[in-house]
Amino acid sequence: MSIPSVPDGTWTVDPLFSNIGYEVKHFGLVTSRGWFRGFSGAIEAAGGRIAASGWVEPGSLETGDWARDEHVKGRLFLAFEDFGRISFESTSFEVDPEGGAVLKGMLDLHGVRREIELEGRVEGLIRDGGGRDRIGVALDGAISRRAFNLRFDRRLPSGDPLVSDEVKLILELTATRDDRAAVPEPDGADVVGDALLQRVSNPAFGNANTYLVGDLASRKAVLVDAGGPVEPVLATIDAQGLELTHVLLTHDHLDHVAELDAVRERHPDAEVLVHAADRPGVGLATGTVHAGEAIETGGLRVEVLSTPGHTAGGVSFLVNGRYLFSGDTLYRDTISTVEMTGHTTFADLRRGIEGLLALPGEVEVLSGHGEPTTISREIDENPFVRVMLGTDPEGTEECTALGRKARIVVLGTDGHGSERVWIRWEDGVDDVVPGLVLERAAEA
Repeated sequence: MSIPSVPDGTWTVDPLFSNIGYEVKHFGLVTSRGWFRGFSGAIEAAGGRIAASGWVEPGSLETGDWARDEHVKGRLFLAFEDFGRISFESTSFEVDPEGGAVLKGMLDLHGVRREIELEGRVEGLIRDGGGRDRIGVALDGAISRRAFNLRFDRRLPSGDPLVSDEVKLILELTATRDDRAAVPEPDGADVVGDALLQRVSNPAFGNANTYLVGDLASRKAVLVDAGGPVEPVLATIDAQGLELTHVLLTHDHLDHVAELDAVRERHPDAEVLVHAADRPGVGLATGTVHAGEAIETGGLRVEVLSTPGHTAGGVSFLVNGRYLFSGDTLYRDTISTVEMTGHTTFADLRRGIEGLLALPGEVEVLSGHGEPTTISREIDENPFVRVMLGTDPEGTEECTALGRKARIVVLGTDGHGSERVWIRWEDGVDDVVPGLVLERAAEA
């Protein structure tokens, strides 16, 4: 069902039900496609005027082939290490009475800023199962690679280009209206003595967690990550008369910083701290943290622990020796991956996890996704941890992953019902991959 315009309000692109990608011709014969996993966008509508903005992480590209992913993300094309984001800001967004849409705006790609035009449709309006208003937007349009300084120019023997200059951009989006009444109810704030702890989870980001930790004696508080929805924890800060002194970020990925601007708007004096290696991805950061540092505010003492791997600047925070905020490192029954933007190596991830496992068993682990656990429980029950510590033997099953031969060390889950696999490549390097890229001998 098409709609004549976008209803008034702030519409946030839902990454779980949206796709942003491209198509390009190879050899003049076949269409190759790529999709970006990391992106954010919003549509603002008021009184018939519509504006749109957003960005994409080029390092999150997936084409269905690991080697091609690395090639396109590398210096010959997107150069994601030099140009960490592709951004867009509209100059006009017109929707006709039949739902036809024309979006014009400035695209920043590979250090070049040029106007582009996309056409398509706006669909909706529906109320989804979570009680939120939702619309659909489908747009596409062509750009020239060379116009954005993407100058790869290998030629076929015929003289024709191996890769076409024309690139088709594809946006298949759903967006939800920012309706505070529809925000999922947060877990209640727990109070033990003078300590207050509250967790909220964002289902739009795989139940990414944001935590409020407060000291009721001094009325000081810190926030760990800010993936949202932050309104419930901001309301608790107001209701308890707390002073938010710090926002401590475990790393720079969108699902952990998406609502940082809302926090800063309400608490502009709060320090926003992230490891220096991840600071380029957090424009609102006011400073950095480093491993071994201790941050003290009121009755809260926060120790900074080094846990790189998922990102180069990944850190965990140990508060008052009792609560461990492990970010995207150690989870209940599983561990993180080293495949997202800014990752380092499995060896780094393992060293960080083993450091966390040396903490007292009663320490509560509050991870970046999923439910809480304890150090002792993970030592006893987490299959990845049990192999790391030598409690269980490594697996011996041979497999193929991403077109390469490997051995399955641990076959586990990601905490959401899908397989997560610790593998060892033929060269002896370890990795963690999703089960969907695995081809097992028994399945061949």
